[in-house]
Amino acid sequence: METNPEIPQHIGDNLTKQQILENSYPDIVNRIIKNSKIFGSEINTFGMVFEDIAVQERILTRHETEMQTGGRHIIEKSFRNAKKIIGLLHPPSTPDFVSVIFDPNGQLIIDEVVDMKSSYKAMQKKEGQPQNTINVMADIVDIINQIIERKDVEEIKPRDPSTPKFHEERIKLLKEIKNEIVELSITSKIEFSDNLKYVVVLPDGEEKPSKFQEQIAKDITLDGRTVKKEIVHSQFSKRDIHKIIDHYAETP
Repeated sequence: METNPEIPQHIGDNLTKQQILENSYPDIVNRIIKNSKIFGSEINTFGMVFEDIAVQERILTRHETEMQTGGRHIIEKSFRNAKKIIGLLHPPSTPDFVSVIFDPNGQLIIDEVVDMKSSYKAMQKKEGQPQNTINVMADIVDIINQIIERKDVEEIKPRDPSTPKFHEERIKLLKEIKNEIVELSITSKIEFSDNLKYVVVLPDGEEKPSKFQEQIAKDITLDGRTVKKEIVHSQFSKRDIHKIIDHYAETP
């Protein structure tokens, strides 16, 4: 496959879409390579490629500072390894993206927890996911904050009993998080915004069935307060995603 992405012809002269594709190209290629030999992997590939593109689209529109990016990477690394970070027997529900801002005093604030869904049907399959995701994020932020406050990682107990190997891997990961926090000189605890939003991003053109409206209307709460909900559409449609996958899969 090529080193630099050739933009699929159907994207045209849309500079924003071109930039998003350039930024997400390495991840897209990796998805295609990993799934190319797995029978029946087309749906799985579509969902993951859409997530990669939607994440880069979100980043491009947020205009992060270097410190925000670093803080977000720490949080994302933690929720991608949430099973180990929290110390759970089973993988929990986690978001695809978080948005991080600063308050006037320079404190890191999480203002958005974002899930990318390839269709409304995919969202309906996991009706309890929004609340579960928020709960897991709260647990992760609590652990990160304990590290920021210089608590010995050995003293941050796992939620569930674990094997010696799992314990060793967990402590190693917590120490990595600690080192990254020190490198970024993060000294104030991470907080959730009072205006925290749970955002669902879907492909352009996806319609909203009434049943989904009922599902998204269910309250999501954090520490007793209601989390705002928002449904937004990507600039990329399902047709765009399929054409992008086909284009890069065929590119030598």
